[in-house]
Amino acid sequence: MANEEHVALLKKSVESWNSWREENPDIKPDLCQANLCKADLASANLESANLCEVVLTSANLKSANLCCAQLCRANFIQANLLEANLSCAHLFQAKLKMADLSKADLSKANLASADLSETTFRDAKLVGTNLSGADLSAAELMRANLGEANLSHAQLGGANFTEAVLTRANFSKTNITQADFSEANLEQADLSEAVLSGSELRKANLIEADLAGADLSRANLTEANLSGADLAKANLTGANFSKAVLTGANLCLAKLTGANFSWAKLEGAIITWTDLDANFSHADLTNADLTKSHRSNGNFYQAKLPDSK
Repeated sequence: MANEEHVALLKKSVESWNSWREENPDIKPDLCQANLCKADLASANLESANLCEVVLTSANLKSANLCCAQLCRANFIQANLLEANLSCAHLFQAKLKMADLSKADLSKANLASADLSETTFRDAKLVGTNLSGADLSAAELMRANLGEANLSHAQLGGANFTEAVLTRANFSKTNITQADFSEANLEQADLSEAVLSGSELRKANLIEADLAGADLSRANLTEANLSGADLAKANLTGANFSKAVLTGANLCLAKLTGANFSWAKLEGAIITWTDLDANFSHADLTNADLTKSHRSNGNFYQAKLPDSK
């Protein structure tokens, strides 16, 4: 249970609270299970505080300092955390549904198994953040920086990652159906066995990304850059790779039925042991390896084919 003196002081005013924190730097506030619903805590210094299971629904925490705070199972539903500092905070199983974390810093925070559905992270910093098993369904992450973040086994259906930085992020075995990654940077990201069916990846940077065994059926990868990407055993059924760059990419054993590779650059790509029953019209397959692949049902109109079959 919370220290009632600490709760009373915080409720009195943020100014008096912050002054007390400055005068008592060695005291770690105990606000565990406190009810702070709709409280105005803008710019409050809550660094390293114990806020486990605290109720902060619809609270105003704009620019608050929650660095290294203990926030496991805390309730932040519809809270305002605009520009808040949550770096290294522990938010295991926290509820942040429909909260606003625009421009917030969540670097290296632990959000494993948290409810982040419909949450806004626009322009937020989540570098190295643990989001494994979290629910980010319909979350807004436009221009957010999630470099090296862990999103394995997370639920990302309908999430918006437009222009987000996701370099070397881990999406292994993650559900990302109907998500938007338009112009996102996914260079060297791990998307192995991820489900991206119906997702938007137009102009995305997927250079050297691991998409082995991923489901990209009906996904839109128009003008995306997949140079050196691993698509071995991936399901590309009905996917659109028009004008995409797949130079040196590995598509061994990939399922290509109904995929569109028109005007795509596939120089040096490995497209072995598969049926090429896709649209390769105007595609550049110079030096591509088509060993043990079947071309009979594919469209190769004006495509540049390798010298040998």
